[in-house]
Amino acid sequence: MEANITFRDIDALIFLHPSIRRWLQDKPDSTVYNNYGRNLLYFTKRHNIAPEQLLPQQVIDEEGLKLQSLKPLAIVDLLQQTGKEETNAKASRIDLAIRSYCKENGRNDLGRSKLRHIKEKWYRGYTKEEARKLLGYITKPLFKLYAYINLESGLRVSHVLAIKYKHIQQDLDAGLDTIAIRFEPKYYFARGKKAGFTFIGKRSIELLRQCIKDGLISTDPETNLFQSRKHSTFKRTSITEFITLAKEKAHLDPDLQPTHGLRKYFENALDEAKIPEKAKEMIEGHYPDTRAKHYSNRDFEYLRQFYEDAYPFIDLEITDPRLPTKLQHLENELEELRMQRNILSHERNNLTGQQTSQANAFITLFGTKEGRKAIRNAIEFADQLESNPTWQRFTSQLGQDAENRGGLTPEEVKERVLTITPRVIRQIRPDLPPLPPKLHEQLKKHLLGANG
Repeated sequence: MEANITFRDIDALIFLHPSIRRWLQDKPDSTVYNNYGRNLLYFTKRHNIAPEQLLPQQVIDEEGLKLQSLKPLAIVDLLQQTGKEETNAKASRIDLAIRSYCKENGRNDLGRSKLRHIKEKWYRGYTKEEARKLLGYITKPLFKLYAYINLESGLRVSHVLAIKYKHIQQDLDAGLDTIAIRFEPKYYFARGKKAGFTFIGKRSIELLRQCIKDGLISTDPETNLFQSRKHSTFKRTSITEFITLAKEKAHLDPDLQPTHGLRKYFENALDEAKIPEKAKEMIEGHYPDTRAKHYSNRDFEYLRQFYEDAYPFIDLEITDPRLPTKLQHLENELEELRMQRNILSHERNNLTGQQTSQANAFITLFGTKEGRKAIRNAIEFADQLESNPTWQRFTSQLGQDAENRGGLTPEEVKERVLTITPRVIRQIRPDLPPLPPKLHEQLKKHLLGANG
């Protein structure tokens, strides 16, 4: 029966019943046609009742006949009967749709549902190789762009189809490498599934610009990106069917979810990139607690750095996602080696210059009679100084004091040497006159490193 329900049937249901129109007026197309609207129509046809019979007030049908409102227990019985006849997943969706319709129209006496959706099977996401094969079989530009945005942003189908040009215009006009998708607050804070504070990367941007250039996407801020030439937004079923066909052509695992598998690929890439958990929750649109909902940082510029770190793991063209990081490390090491080479080269040049200066001074000194005489006098004085008893006692006492006190400061050593020097010189060369006071003061300042 459900296979025979068309979009036109759901449109007629909305047109003929004000209560349904009130219920679905603000819901996205995916909810109207693939969930609530479809499940309500299926339920009422299956049990041969009018939608208004689910409401507490008595109503009159199109032929003027009074319709008896069903009692709460009767509705619950019908829901339980449906639960026995349908799969757990489908029965849960029908139960949710009926209760939502009743609540929206003032009926709150159905009690709590006993139906709980039990996930019977776990579905994995695409691998990078599988996603690459899938995209290879999608040839229509807009459908390919949808797949890339789904894969690079991690958004759910309904949110990708809700993207308008204004949502990506700011970063697109700025020419940034990653483009933030800036939805209105209702997409982030509404009840139910929420959009993430996410981005699209290089591959999506390239294809997006090409679609704009080819006239496939309008730059009108209020226009949806995924809109046909007849100005109607793509339907979720069309997207699912197209990607399913590409998946079959690529001979991929039949259990892979056509569109949600792309979102799982994105989430796996963020896990592999090891970005901080709180940033990952914001990008994915998972707000598990009060802190995540109200306090975690959701600034796009803050999150952009983490998305760009993860992009090599997302990008289908990069086989080794850690390669850019490895190259950066190698470049850093190469730069450090260049700096070390420059430092060593500079030190070598300085050392060569010093050695050359010393060699020139040595040659100059030995190349003159006065220089050679000065060297002989210096050697003779050094021998006399070494054998001088006063100097020997002084050096011995100096070494002992240094050992007892754990060392002497350079200033203290200079001061003591300056004190003993005149006496030693008089003992070695009694023929020399004492230094004039002015010259002695200059020598003292020089030895002690004072300014003078």
